[in-house]
Amino acid sequence: LTAANITVANNFIYDIAGFGVGTLIRNGYGIYVSAGGGYKLYYNSINMNANQGNTVAGITAALAINGVTTASSLDIRNNIFANTQTAGTPVASRYAIYSANSNNNIFSATDYNDYYSNGTNLGFIGGARATLTDIQAGFGSNLNSINVLPNFVSATDLHLTTANCGIDNRGAPVTITDDIDATTRNVTTPDMGADEFTSAISTTLVSGAFNTSVCESKTVSASGTLYVNNACNLIAKVLPSGPPLTAVTGIINVCATFLDPSTATFNGEPYVARHHDIEPATNAANATATVTLYFTDADFSNYNTLHPVWPKLPTVAGGANTDAFRANLKVTQFHGTPTAGFPTLPGNYTGAFALIVPGAVNVLWNGNYWEVKFDVTGFSGFYVHTNNFNTPLPIIVNY
Repeated sequence: LTAANITVANNFIYDIAGFGVGTLIRNGYGIYVSAGGGYKLYYNSINMNANQGNTVAGITAALAINGVTTASSLDIRNNIFANTQTAGTPVASRYAIYSANSNNNIFSATDYNDYYSNGTNLGFIGGARATLTDIQAGFGSNLNSINVLPNFVSATDLHLTTANCGIDNRGAPVTITDDIDATTRNVTTPDMGADEFTSAISTTLVSGAFNTSVCESKTVSASGTLYVNNACNLIAKVLPSGPPLTAVTGIINVCATFLDPSTATFNGEPYVARHHDIEPATNAANATATVTLYFTDADFSNYNTLHPVWPKLPTVAGGANTDAFRANLKVTQFHGTPTAGFPTLPGNYTGAFALIVPGAVNVLWNGNYWEVKFDVTGFSGFYVHTNNFNTPLPIIVNY
């Protein structure tokens, strides 16, 4: 049948594996479409978490398509396609989605899906597709799809934990109005996958290895938006403020970058190794907002220990919100965009730099982490430091 009008929705699929060979037979797939058309795949959660036995050959995919040739045969939306296999199938052949037909006109719609793979390629159509951008180019559409590791309750329970901010409310309404548990779905921004859930912001800040960055890109709300990683760990907050015509709007990319604290200096002046980049997609040079940056107590303690001759930053041991060193904190803002990509470094921006002095009242310990709040006009890199002069990074002395 090429117009079967069959809907497959709200399923948990896991623990699927085969022996493993180099063709599509005798391999494990979450859903396998072998012929026909007129299929709608909505709100399915698939986790390929069982390793296959053959370590030499094999192809696995959360969704595999073979033998479908009729145009507009497949409508694939709001699914989680995860391949979390760690052994067996060669790493390059652990796909989230695989299509043996290289013609993407077989899809009537394919969007609002989460594609994730532990392997080196997310998908295959006419060749391997390593990234989400490659998926969009090969399969078409998918402009609202994402590449995020889903946090399931367990290997056998594909309900989503509250630590899934990157997936929460990222779907789009279709004809299915409830989830696998008969919970009513959000009528405007349902969740991807079989489980309709609510995420919860963590009291933990994002972290990362040296010389890495953690980012989130999403639309800012008029009431302010917290930017987090998929596990809901905090990066920063942006609140549109100032004149209505300049208050920041639209999509903002917000990142925290982590450097080695022992080497975080710029022309001889130290700065806190955790620093932030905030880039609105529109009017970045003139947009206004109130920004709150987040730091661990260890961020400030490490700065003080490594740079004892410089004015100190506040710490919990120093009295937290009674620590007089709160007044020492300064922020250098580098306007423009980074000139050398990530990880970002001070001085490597296209615009001028400026000093921001938040004042002690805007440097607060909330019981879990430090909040540093200030108003800005224009955006980009923000670096926290101290010095004996009201000057931005770096101090330059002519004599």
